[in-house]
Amino acid sequence: MSAPHKRLKLAAPVICCSIACVKALRVAGLVIVGMLAYGCASNRVAIFVAPSNETIETGTEMSFGGDGQIVFVYNHSSVPIVVTGLQLIDCENIKNSCDVQRLRVQVPAGQRTTLATVKPENPNRPYSFRFHYSWEQLHQ
Repeated sequence: MSAPHKRLKLAAPVICCSIACVKALRVAGLVIVGMLAYGCASNRVAIFVAPSNETIETGTEMSFGGDGQIVFVYNHSSVPIVVTGLQLIDCENIKNSCDVQRLRVQVPAGQRTTLATVKPENPNRPYSFRFHYSWEQLHQ
């Protein structure tokens, strides 16, 4: 013989019909959301990361059209910098000028900026280059 099963009585949900009740539930909901947002907010302290040769990164990648190489600078520091010069060196089959280019390209903190798109003189032949660049911290 098995033990008799007891039925649990569930409480009926509260139905809010009056305008005052609906407003009270809205306010309560907003208070809960506000408490969650405040509790989840980070209390991070901004950290200064100086621009240096370790925090300023450069590189190249294929251009979107596939017809050249993009030269870019990535500023991993917490302050803006200015790229003041770019020179392509050891140029082989390059359409761009390989002379020193004086620049004033601002690179915001934590951002990447394109300096140049280097294209081949003859697209049917291989091309190659290296580059030097100079930068300084933006003085505001």
